[in-house]
Amino acid sequence: MGDVWIVEGIHQLEGQLTWKRICSGLFQPLGLKIIDDKIHLTCRDQLAKLHDTNGDETIDYIECLNNDHQVTEHFHEFAMGLQTDAEGNFYYAKSARHAKDSLVPHHGTLLKVAADGSRTDILATGFRAAKPENFTIKAWDLKRSKNYGSKHLNEREFQIISTSIKGNQIILASPDLQPT
Repeated sequence: MGDVWIVEGIHQLEGQLTWKRICSGLFQPLGLKIIDDKIHLTCRDQLAKLHDTNGDETIDYIECLNNDHQVTEHFHEFAMGLQTDAEGNFYYAKSARHAKDSLVPHHGTLLKVAADGSRTDILATGFRAAKPENFTIKAWDLKRSKNYGSKHLNEREFQIISTSIKGNQIILASPDLQPT
């Protein structure tokens, strides 16, 4: 647990795959984005950037870009998915405590981290088991699908819409609900 691997041969139709562990010791890395040939990860405790300083394909340094999101001991607090926008800001989901009330503001949220890691903003709340592999970012329109909400017993699809670039206000709406 907490390892990062490079797999070679994954695009070939036949033959063997070659696995190489390049990093270990991370706290549940579940989101990955490669930016300018550098691996960026969301972990339960941080947004990290991995550095291979000598070119041997082994990570020598783990840079913490941001560790604003709060973590408790609960098993369900995954930080999943990792997307960026045109300005280089990061987006990911922080799951809530399974079947329990939130203890910290970051439980069950969609988070935006400034490109330089200096600030984290909560864009949306109410998620329990967020599945951010379905996030897409187009300008200021964030769409995600299939969320088990902390206030909902069934799985529903939601669209997250930015109504204002200034202040980045968010509306959480279900596609089966029409505006009135």
